[in-house]
Amino acid sequence: MRSLMILSIMTISILTAGMASADNVPKDFRVKLYDGGGMVRQGATYFISKDSSFAEMWEGQARTKLYFKTSMDDLKRLYNIFLQYDFHRIETFEEMVYDRGGTTITATYGGETFSKADAGMTFIEESWQDEFNMVEGEIRKIVSKSLEPMLKQVIIKFDGSFMDEDKIVNFNIGDYAYMSARDGYNQSVIITLLPGEHYAYFTMMNKE
Repeated sequence: MRSLMILSIMTISILTAGMASADNVPKDFRVKLYDGGGMVRQGATYFISKDSSFAEMWEGQARTKLYFKTSMDDLKRLYNIFLQYDFHRIETFEEMVYDRGGTTITATYGGETFSKADAGMTFIEESWQDEFNMVEGEIRKIVSKSLEPMLKQVIIKFDGSFMDEDKIVNFNIGDYAYMSARDGYNQSVIITLLPGEHYAYFTMMNKE
């Protein structure tokens, strides 16, 4: 009976200690998510840590780097998700492919660094895809929430001589796409952009 009681107490102590450690974010906790690769001429790096966080995005020659502060609540939730979904145990496999971009997540905590990629010739094992997606989704959620207050409305104006029914006009910047055949002939559009450099292109052709 005495041995049984001692075993029970030890079990409770271990479980409690494990739960408590998940709420104490290690000082070295930092996360980097990289999007890019292949033939795509755009990508992004998102970095999250206690001291400084940033989002760096590029398309063509346009590059933008924005810094933000990550709250302790967000850091705790993110760290707990890394633990909950056993990020360090996620399994991958290699397959010969060409010109494939994708996402790579690298995290440091507890004195160790772990990197998992779903990019290039590296794929996430099907049995671990949900875990990878949960971690990826939380990182993107934190970045999106942090960048949202920085968004600004911008007015793009076109010279009136461009806009007539004899021409087809297309304009792209960021995630915004304007097509005169779809949107009609407007001399200005209002779009929402982050501060910084943006890649844009404009095409105009006669309908003939």
